[in-house]
Amino acid sequence: MENMPDFTEVSVVAIKPMKGAGRMLNKKDESEDVFAGDVLSIPLYLAEELIEIGAVRLGNLPKGLDARSRRLIRADPSVVNLPSLCPYFYEVGYRIAKLIEDSDLVKFLETVWQHRWENLIPKVSVADGVIALEMEDRLDMEERRFVKLMRNSRSGGSNFSSGKITSWTSR
Repeated sequence: MENMPDFTEVSVVAIKPMKGAGRMLNKKDESEDVFAGDVLSIPLYLAEELIEIGAVRLGNLPKGLDARSRRLIRADPSVVNLPSLCPYFYEVGYRIAKLIEDSDLVKFLETVWQHRWENLIPKVSVADGVIALEMEDRLDMEERRFVKLMRNSRSGGSNFSSGKITSWTSR
């Protein structure tokens, strides 16, 4: 299964028992039932739904959003390999912040984005070869989309000015 934001695994703790939901919720001990206090690892989309109906609460924050990772990222956001922490760092982070109503997490995500946007993404978008690949490895999926758009924009503009494209519609 593709590791899209919805399928990012998060830790939740059952608030109330859920008869017969053990296997469906990937309970580690393979029992049929989920009991209050059981810790489960489930996809983010399911956690959001179960939190909304009061069946579970968020457990430990996912890697990349926990206190230790935040300290590491704050030290120098440009050098951190975000995909190794969480491939969809910003989207998952904002969704988690909404679930737990954590304005500090939102501020942290905004600060990281701003720093990387000013210091890393422009460098990656103009880099070539091995250096570009090494730098791209540090980008999460949203950042990679921006770099791709910036590169496409640059190549389209240079192709147009060099006469390779005579109108934008002929691309």
